[in-house]
Amino acid sequence: MLPAVEKFPPEQEAAFRASRVAALAVINVGTYWLVALLVLLFSFWDWYVDPVNWAKALVIRVIGAVIIVATGLVQRSSNRPDWAPTIARIRYTATVIAVAGALAVLKDGFVVGLAGLMAVLFAGPYIALDRREIFVL
Repeated sequence: MLPAVEKFPPEQEAAFRASRVAALAVINVGTYWLVALLVLLFSFWDWYVDPVNWAKALVIRVIGAVIIVATGLVQRSSNRPDWAPTIARIRYTATVIAVAGALAVLKDGFVVGLAGLMAVLFAGPYIALDRREIFVL
């Protein structure tokens, strides 16, 4: 049986969540271009492993990168830190779908690209606001 989870006072939980939201807002603005660039850079790998289908994978990656950049621009222009958790989830979802979608159209894509997909999936907990959300993500 699992040990009981220690409860924190509500004001401490609220302060922690608020600090996570503020941190996500900063991260959203600071990293959207890098995430989009990484999604696109793996097109070279796609071309290497399947030169026949890499263009299809590139289209999927470009769509994902556009969504990722759009989320960053929305966060930057809105100046609304409270939107950060939703924007982070949209960006994370777009990244996972772009990578998985690109791998799906490549011959043996999931075999040769599983490590990259897992790297994206392991980033999920970093957008959690507290320990309850880790299991959901």
